[in-house]
Amino acid sequence: MASSNETFSQESYNHGGLVTFIAAMAFSIIFFIALLVLHPGVDLKEVAPDKTAQPEAAAPAAAPAATEEKAP
Repeated sequence: MASSNETFSQESYNHGGLVTFIAAMAFSIIFFIALLVLHPGVDLKEVAPDKTAQPEAAAPAAAPAATEEKAP
């Protein structure tokens, strides 16, 4: 029967996988920090309203409907 020190020793994990994981995490973090610092941002190309433009005239109010009442 193997002792617990042999089963869970420091040599029992995948060294290559650990190095690859740390390298991938470091690359991802550095990439996103560089993207935040170096990217100029997104230009939405919003158009400001023209201050010299005249507002459209409101539609004239409709005349009330004429009702004809017949005498009894």
